Amino acid sequence: MTREPDDSDFEAYLGQNDDPAPTPREAAWEIVRQAHEKIHDQKWVQEFEEVAIAGDDDDTLLWYMIGEVPFLAKDSLLTKEANIRDGMTALGEPIECPPLHRALIKACGRLAGRCPTSSQRRTGKAWPIARETLSQAAVQAGKSATPALTQAIAFGLVGFATISRSGEIRGLSTSDVERHGRDITITIRRSKTSDEPMLKLVPNVPGDDNPADWLARHMENLPDEGPLWRSFEARDALIKDNRSSLMNRDHPWRRWEMSMDLEEVLRASGHSFRRGGAVHMMKLGVAPAVIQAIGGWKQLDSMQTYVSEAVRLSTSAWV
Repeated sequence: MTREPDDSDFEAYLGQNDDPAPTPREAAWEIVRQAHEKIHDQKWVQEFEEVAIAGDDDDTLLWYMIGEVPFLAKDSLLTKEANIRDGMTALGEPIECPPLHRALIKACGRLAGRCPTSSQRRTGKAWPIARETLSQAAVQAGKSATPALTQAIAFGLVGFATISRSGEIRGLSTSDVERHGRDITITIRRSKTSDEPMLKLVPNVPGDDNPADWLARHMENLPDEGPLWRSFEARDALIKDNRSSLMNRDHPWRRWEMSMDLEEVLRASGHSFRRGGAVHMMKLGVAPAVIQAIGGWKQLDSMQTYVSEAVRLSTSAWV
């Protein structure tokens, strides 16, 4: 029989505990609670809750994966769980996986595959977005674009122009954006390959698809300082700073909301912009070492492998 999660399952998350950081179990139960509000497939929600009820209180990995169910495709969830176990084994701290854990992880995978939120997302390799696609979206939006549309186009243009990883752009705060006359720079505080801050130029160029202009217009819509990407209906942060916990209240849902905005407006996933920007610069004849520096790759070979794969996804001999 299904039941509504009670306060004991996530009281720390609701601020009724002196410890501000929720345990994985408490954070997972908060995701379950929110699923009642945000997912309308009640049969799916009931099965999701039943998996949480069956979980062992001490199975930290299971609780973490339960919290990921609405946001990952089936294969991604199962691969992530396996990679975590492999990584802990390599560190000499293997995670025990009793039969109950294995059964519930499989159930999580099945739920992820059927979840309305994850099934709407693009899966597989991120398709490189073309400059023309971004330009067309900017022209169609025009000066009267809504705040949400302005935000989506600004995100795409900045990611494309700076060849940045999706997570690097998502993690920006308003304090990471600086104006220098007509030019704008962003400071990426942390990347996949370095903990050192990385300063990047957002180009200010003529045309309706000017990345600096769209970023400036987006910032004019923000009511206050804080995270750069917002949910304008809730007047809240869409994407929390990537230096903070991903378990902040409502954060995963807003991360998903941003992904849906990009999908709807640009038919692209977050990583499409980095791939597209790298391919575009290569086609313009920009030196590989320059592309490597802008994109933040540590090794030239890594950048060339990355760009080669993106080229195969965006170009063919049939031209």
